[in-house]
Amino acid sequence: MSERDAALTDEGSALAFALDIRTSERWSIHSNVLFDSYDQEIDATNIRIGFRPSDDAIVNVGYTFREPPASFSARPVTEQVNSSAYFPINENWSAFGAVRYSLEIGSSVEDMIGVEYDGCCIKVRLIYMSYLDALRDAEFFVSEPELVRDRAFQFQFVLKGLGGFGNRVDNLMQDMIRGFNAKR
Repeated sequence: MSERDAALTDEGSALAFALDIRTSERWSIHSNVLFDSYDQEIDATNIRIGFRPSDDAIVNVGYTFREPPASFSARPVTEQVNSSAYFPINENWSAFGAVRYSLEIGSSVEDMIGVEYDGCCIKVRLIYMSYLDALRDAEFFVSEPELVRDRAFQFQFVLKGLGGFGNRVDNLMQDMIRGFNAKR
C-alpha cells in the first residue's frame, strides 16, 4: 500500500484547536493547533502575538509549523517565524512592513515594505515586495538553491467617495499584516 493510500485509510480525523486571548485592548494572542489523533503528533500549529500601541498601529510576531500531507511527503516541514507592523508617521502618512523567515532554509521567503498617504480625497500606497517563487502546486519539493527570488513594486491609487474595483493590495496587506483593516 502506498503512503497516499495509507493516508486515506487512517481511522479517525485530526483534531483542531483554536485559542484567541485578548489580555487587554492592546494585547492579543492567537493560536491554532491541528493534532493527528491517529499518529499522535501535531500536523500544524501557529501562534501570533499582536500589540496595538494605538488604534491605528499594529505590531505582530508569530511562529508557524506545518507537516506536509502524506500525499506530499517529499516536501519538507514548513517552519517559519514572521513579524509585521503598520505605524502612522503623522496625520496623513503611514509606514508598514512584514517579513516571513523560513527556519528550514535560513532565509526570508517573503518581505514587504511600503508607505501610505491617506488624505481627504485620495489614498496612495507604494509597496515593495521580495519573495521566493516556489511551485506551490507541484507534487515535489524544489530545493532552496533552485528557488528564484522575485521582486515587485505595487502602486495603489484610490479616489475616495467613488466606487472602486479590485482590492488586491488591501488583501495583500491583510494577509501580511494580521489585524490590519483596510477599511479603517
